[in-house]
Amino acid sequence: MTLGQYWEKRLSAVQGRYLRALTTLARIRKMGLPAMQVNIATEGGQQVNIAGVVVATGPEHGTAS
Repeated sequence: MTLGQYWEKRLSAVQGRYLRALTTLARIRKMGLPAMQVNIATEGGQQVNIAGVVVATGPEHGTAS
């Protein structure tokens, strides 16, 4: 396999994972859950908690996006 083919294969795999993540995010947003919390662990064991209200926007919800 040439170097170009290797990187093309890697790029295709990354794009596929990105599109699946976007699809999953769109499904979660469409569910209209009232709140979401994300816990992010950083190096050294420190944890960052991010919480907030999920606001649905767009024409299907009667608001502009």
